[in-house]
Amino acid sequence: MLSLRPHAARAAATLRNVTWLPLLLAGCFWISEADRDARFDLDGDGVLRPDDCDDNDAERSMLANYYADLDGDGFGDPFQQVEACQPPQGHVANADDCDDDRPDAFPGAAEQCNSVDDDCDGLVDEDAAVVPYYPDVDEDGAGDAEAEPRYDCRRPAGFVSRNDDCDDRNPDVGPLAVEICNEIDDDCDDKVDLDDPDLDEDDATWYGDGDGDGFGTTASTLVTCDPPSGWAPIAGDCADNDPDVNPDADERCNGEDDDCDLLTDEDAVDAGRYYVDNDEDGYGDVNQPIDSCTQPPGTVTNASDCDDTNPLGYNGADEICGNGLNDDCNEDAEVDEKDCVPPPVDTSSTGSTATTGSTASTGDTGP
Repeated sequence: MLSLRPHAARAAATLRNVTWLPLLLAGCFWISEADRDARFDLDGDGVLRPDDCDDNDAERSMLANYYADLDGDGFGDPFQQVEACQPPQGHVANADDCDDDRPDAFPGAAEQCNSVDDDCDGLVDEDAAVVPYYPDVDEDGAGDAEAEPRYDCRRPAGFVSRNDDCDDRNPDVGPLAVEICNEIDDDCDDKVDLDDPDLDEDDATWYGDGDGDGFGTTASTLVTCDPPSGWAPIAGDCADNDPDVNPDADERCNGEDDDCDLLTDEDAVDAGRYYVDNDEDGYGDVNQPIDSCTQPPGTVTNASDCDDTNPLGYNGADEICGNGLNDDCNEDAEVDEKDCVPPPVDTSSTGSTATTGSTASTGDTGP
């Protein structure tokens, strides 16, 4: 017979342990707030895990906002934001950039004269460097020397940066003008005409004009602003003893160089008009005129040929029957009319060509 005493002892011990188990489990939750913080806030920054980004670093706890810095100027775009424990690449902690496409636009940047807000203060060009500008009424590139300046960081329309124009109503007078003989201080240096060393000598040079045609020769020159008679402002006369010969004269058919261009009788105003006669029928082609002082070979003085490839076709010629051509050059361009004549007979064996008559008719060959 088995003994039950050892089993009973073990059962009694088990019951005693089970009685105390709930008490042991409850003790796990019965801890103070200080103990809890010590276990879940190791860096003591007041942010418990898992909300603490780094529970070993009191300087890094909560998630922070970071902003894209696309232009790399150290200032972020307020419209491109992310949350992270540390800044992602290309991001910064501030959102102060007003134009993240321009690296020269950020808080504290130098304001430039460019119609944009460079320093992100909501103002445009407010601190940009300004310079004086002066009205340039005559648009000669120089401003009125007596006008009050207008200060701006950019040049207003109709203004320039220089103010040394002594007559802003005359575009031919100003510091950029050339001094010429006209009793005016053209270049605004307080010197006039010959008293100005900057006088345009070409303007003050005159040429001896023996024939009085307004053109002189370089053989005799005079520098003055008040020339006596017998002098001309333009040279180039090739015959200073003939007033009809000069660079401005008309060329005429006279075998001379009237206009002093080293050519003779070219483009003469009194040239005759001639017309090419390719078919040698004595009638010229109206579409091939030639103006010349002498008649060129192969030309005639009339333009009565309507077909310069047909020696039997010209104005007033007999209409040839059956050749399909407008031989008589009538205006309606009819061919082979009723009053046509037979084609000429080929008598090459006798060396001549004959026709049946200039007015003969073969009858009604028309429709």
